[in-house]
Amino acid sequence: MENYIIDDKESAEDFLEYVKSIPTEIPKIKDNEVFFNGDCFEVENRYKYVLRRINGTEFRQPDKKGERTVRSSERHQIVSRIDSGSNLGVGDVVCDNSINSLVFGKDSTGKIVGAEVADDQILLFKADGTVEKRDMEYYILSSRKIGADSERLEGDLFYKYRKVFTNSDNYIKARGILYSKKTPMYTIYDPVEAYMIMNGLTFFKELKVIDVSVLSFDLETTGVAHNEDSKVLMISNTFRDYKGLSRKLFALDDYESEEDMIQDWEEWVKTVDPSFVIGHNIYWFDLPYLSFRCMELLGRNLIIGKNESWIKYAQKPKKVGALGLDVFEAKIFGRQIIDTWILAMAYDIGKNYTNYKLKNIIFQEGLEKKDRTKWDFEKIMPNEIWAKFKDGDIEMWNDFKKYCIEDSDDSLKLYDLMISQYFYYAQSLPMPFQTVALTKTGRQINGFMCRSYLQHGYSIPAPSEKLDYQGAISFGNPGVYSNVYKVDVASLYPSIMITEKVYDRDKDPKGNFLAMVEHFTKERLENKQKAKDTGDRYYKDLEQAQKIVINSAYGLLGTAGVNFNSMANADLVTAKGREILTEGIKWVEDNEFQVVNVDTDSFSYTSGGKKTAEVFEAEIADINSRFKDGIIWEDDGYFKKFIVVKAKNYILYDGKTVKIKGQALKGTGKEKALTDFMNRVIMLLLKNKKDHIFEEYRKV
Repeated sequence: MENYIIDDKESAEDFLEYVKSIPTEIPKIKDNEVFFNGDCFEVENRYKYVLRRINGTEFRQPDKKGERTVRSSERHQIVSRIDSGSNLGVGDVVCDNSINSLVFGKDSTGKIVGAEVADDQILLFKADGTVEKRDMEYYILSSRKIGADSERLEGDLFYKYRKVFTNSDNYIKARGILYSKKTPMYTIYDPVEAYMIMNGLTFFKELKVIDVSVLSFDLETTGVAHNEDSKVLMISNTFRDYKGLSRKLFALDDYESEEDMIQDWEEWVKTVDPSFVIGHNIYWFDLPYLSFRCMELLGRNLIIGKNESWIKYAQKPKKVGALGLDVFEAKIFGRQIIDTWILAMAYDIGKNYTNYKLKNIIFQEGLEKKDRTKWDFEKIMPNEIWAKFKDGDIEMWNDFKKYCIEDSDDSLKLYDLMISQYFYYAQSLPMPFQTVALTKTGRQINGFMCRSYLQHGYSIPAPSEKLDYQGAISFGNPGVYSNVYKVDVASLYPSIMITEKVYDRDKDPKGNFLAMVEHFTKERLENKQKAKDTGDRYYKDLEQAQKIVINSAYGLLGTAGVNFNSMANADLVTAKGREILTEGIKWVEDNEFQVVNVDTDSFSYTSGGKKTAEVFEAEIADINSRFKDGIIWEDDGYFKKFIVVKAKNYILYDGKTVKIKGQALKGTGKEKALTDFMNRVIMLLLKNKKDHIFEEYRKV
């Protein structure tokens, strides 16, 4: 059963005509709902005349001139138009399917886990191992016609002409000519992403994370350099699919030569046929190292794709992660590559990891296997172990194999811990999953918005010029405080965008940006409650995925070079945020409390003593009384001690746990001795033993 909403005159009249078109079906009415032809139609109060007409004789009158009969095949396409004079500024959604089209794309094809373009066809790889083939269409959008056969898109946004190519060579040639002439154009170099945007296709519909097969692998080598001494000693593998989990170790002593081992591994990978290939640091080390050895030993590159093609590497690096690391993206035909090093950087929003090494994260997350075999590489390196083995030390080699066989387990553990929110987020994005992991959210949400127009044959805008605008309020009053209370606004920027009806009327005439923010905010709150009620991680993962969307929406507004940016609206949102924070600070001052710290969407304050829970709740209610509906201040914690170093750098202690916030305090580039000293000083301050700090300094 599909659920629809009748909330404007046109949809009401269309529905009545739809009922007339199937006289053999009898509509049933319950309260404000009509059940007809297997679907449910909810009628808003102002259109209750629909219910009266269905029940009355008027409904049986002949069709009125000019009214359109809605055929059964059209019922999923009933979408109301925008009233250009409306203050709401967002297209009314008549049926769930129109929202589904916005959120997931109009193409309902499910269980896609990968896609590639070959021989001017797009191949859609499904979780069950089947492949769907479609004819590929390449395209270029421009503000003017590109040849006589250019198609005029709907609307009058900047890129309103589309030139379609069925041959990649012709497309590339035309793209080069336009580029050389500096003709403004919109085109996407990755043909898979281009197809997904234009046709409303997304990965992973109808799937959960566990439904996708994954291979985690790790290398042990004689060193990290690519030289004459390079050698792959072992390849550990952990593979999981619908049948379960299995491990396989490829060790050099089991083969006549290194090339035999690598070729055997290649064939095994193609046999188990994983949808995802994962590992820790594989973009920087494992894959390039294997490629180097293949070229040296076999005169070709690594072959582990679905079509016997070589692995490919980008010619230019991309900046990835919070550290802005350069990575040359690798592509394996038919498979998605996930590097858990990059995944960990994205996951570590609070900068809690002391570094991003695999063993360190596994330890910090409490994922280390109890009886895990360990190896001290400072005492003996793999090349030395291999040399000893060749000299007859079989026992050490066998111990090393025990260590290695579980190496690939650790990457899979990180994947399982971190991947879910990004997996469900990707269900709404028109780009391959691998691309999601390597791009910034502004570009991702821009792709979402471009799809929302192009999949329906509508033109899209050009990027607006990047402008500077004032950011959020953030300051701290340095010192050590006791009995501090912290409050924050639930989803500040999304809340502002909803309450202020933020979207760009010129660039986004259908109001899809606001519809997106409203939908994901509503769904997030519902899934957050379901997660709390059921304890089911699935709802928590969905909620976190939806949080990524709503938090990324603001980022789109201020991102340079993307079609749906809007500098004026980015400025508006931060200005409203500053107003809200300023009013919150005023509340603190009006009550003669002390402001401790202010940071974007929160403030912390103290009155000196500890409050009862009821008093704190009453204070939050008093704060909320100063704001319009939709701006909700919430309890963000009581802290026995609160140390402020400077803006965005502070330490929280709730009596049990110490939380350190800020790059100056938590930066991963510090020497261990300095980090240890800082931690000891922090503990002395929390214990009111500041006179002991100089003594600690002297020890250093």
